[in-house]
Amino acid sequence: MGHPYIPEGYVFPEATRRLPYADTESPAVKPVWDKLGFVQDNLFRMLAHAPSTFGPLGSLVHAMLGDLELDIRHRELAIMHVDHVRNAHYGWAWHFTIARDDAAINEQQLAALQKGDIQGELWSEEDRAILRFIDEQIRNGVVGEETFKAAKAYMNDRQLVELLIVIGAYALIGNVMETTELQLEWQPENPLQRKPRA
Repeated sequence: MGHPYIPEGYVFPEATRRLPYADTESPAVKPVWDKLGFVQDNLFRMLAHAPSTFGPLGSLVHAMLGDLELDIRHRELAIMHVDHVRNAHYGWAWHFTIARDDAAINEQQLAALQKGDIQGELWSEEDRAILRFIDEQIRNGVVGEETFKAAKAYMNDRQLVELLIVIGAYALIGNVMETTELQLEWQPENPLQRKPRA
């Protein structure tokens, strides 16, 4: 299955500097890979090293990107801010266009996120409440009472729990992406889409 970001003819590398990519044709991986219809990208090729968790995690990613009640803007604010805090350059690049084009997070706001500005004038009161919630959760593992109440004003119970799941899942995925040093499959033209690796 192709993807519009990955150039036609892209030759997938055999390894990062730290680890080889998994063999997606291996008997342990192929049935799960085929069943879930993964996009052939370097993230899923790395996650496939752990076949017993690869399938459930892949299903979770699919659900987060297509089956949530959570507002797409809240979802993408979470993903982009987690990627900023975790310095996940691979995830930042992949979600940049989704955040801008599908979630209406404009480039000024994305530039602010990249600088860690989550409370400035560019943000609505709702955005600030949601971003404060995301920030406290990713940095502290818990959210204060005032922050919780402010964010809860914009979400029902299901949406709030979905937001917590997105924050946690993308923190986990970011750990894999950056610790294994995944290579991005294309060179983004927009400088804002490129986040330097620390």
